[in-house]
Amino acid sequence: MIGCCEVHCFLGGSFGEVAQLAMAGTRLVVGRIQALGLRVSLDKTEALLFHGPRMGPPSGAALVVEGVRISVASSMKYLGLVLDGHWNFEPHFKSLEGRLVRAAGALGKLLPNLGGPCQSVRRLYCGIIRSMALYGAPIWDDALIRRTNRMLIRRPQRVIAVRAARCYRTVSFEVACVLAGTPPWEREVELIAALYRAKAELNLIYSATD
Repeated sequence: MIGCCEVHCFLGGSFGEVAQLAMAGTRLVVGRIQALGLRVSLDKTEALLFHGPRMGPPSGAALVVEGVRISVASSMKYLGLVLDGHWNFEPHFKSLEGRLVRAAGALGKLLPNLGGPCQSVRRLYCGIIRSMALYGAPIWDDALIRRTNRMLIRRPQRVIAVRAARCYRTVSFEVACVLAGTPPWEREVELIAALYRAKAELNLIYSATD
């Protein structure tokens, strides 16, 4: 049975055209996999339609492959990211915020304002939450243009920054970040994305000259 995850994208002028292409392409892939003596778990297959702000899949939309009905979802989780049809990553940030706040709260209990671990340990804990928050940043960095998404990642950063800096809970987000020595994650995302794209461009140049 195939245990890996693959993505297949299809482009069309209407949902009906896209659905027909998707079903034909999926049947072709499934057939070739089965020809190798392997089995595909179609009941675990997910479908997602990327669309504009005023468009979307019809109610109850689904694909049918090998007799299995695959519903077209509004979002799906793929490699740790929650993808949505609008490609604005709002479901991803909402899911991420809850996990980060819980993790920051759990680590915060180990970081009392009076006593407790030294500053280097506190910065280490900040780094743990940061790594969780910025996973896949080059993919969703443009989504931080939306204020809603920025607010969703600021809250957990403030929670852990307050603990790291031994601040009162009433301090602002900006002050907590400065005292904790942690730049706002939204600024770090810009840098990470820029470096990723610059590296990708260099790789293309080098591969073209080989």
